[in-house]
Formats: sequence, structure tokens, C-alpha cells
Amino acid sequence: MESSIGALVGIKAAGNTLELLGKEDVNGSPAYKLKVTLKGGMNSIYFLDAGTFLPVKIIAKVSMMGQEVEGETYPGNYKKVDGTLLAHSMEAYVNGQTMRMDCDKIEINVPMDNSIFKMPGTETPVIKK
Repeated sequence: MESSIGALVGIKAAGNTLELLGKEDVNGSPAYKLKVTLKGGMNSIYFLDAGTFLPVKIIAKVSMMGQEVEGETYPGNYKKVDGTLLAHSMEAYVNGQTMRMDCDKIEINVPMDNSIFKMPGTETPVIKK
């Protein structure tokens, strides 16, 4: 699944479209229901809290073991990080499976050694004669 705001950033510039589908309750709170259609045709449904405009639910199709299934993601526990509200928890439900992620701390623009992004070397296959 995409990040909680990934498809909502730079929609027009990326060639994506956005459609307001109305309002619905998400866990007892009103939320705007938005359909985001990516340039390639895939779409997701985002629910933005009507008071904060933060994503509270995302419905998207994902590939799982070679099959396309629909999944639901619930970002939450928003906290400010360098002036931006970021979800510090996320629950995902896909094909009867549940995953929960909780972050104690999110850091932005932390210096990192480029070597951690280096691809490992490839081994030469042994050819038996």
C-alpha cells in the first residue's frame, strides 16, 4: 500500500485525478471520502478526518502472493515531526491478515552513510563441467 499521503501529494503534476465521493463515518467520526486515480489507472479510496483533514483510512488494491486483493489501512497517533503531522501507528487488514506498526520516534533528514544503500555484490555461479 501507499504511504498515508503519498498519492495525495502533487496529484495534478503526477497526472493523477481526485474525486470527492462525499462524507462517511470512520470509527464514529465524519470523514471526507476521496477517490484517487493514479495515472496508470489504479485507484485508492482515502478517508480524511473532517476536522483535521488527516488520513484516517485508506482502501487500496495490493498484490499478495501473485493475486490482487483489497486492503484497508488505518493510520493514527499523529504527532508533529519537524512541523509536520505524521502517523506514528498504522493498522493494515489484507486478506484476513492483520498487521500493526507503532513508531516510538520518527526522524527526518538524518545524515546516513551512503554505504547502507549499496547493493551487495553478485556471486559468479559455479558451472559444473
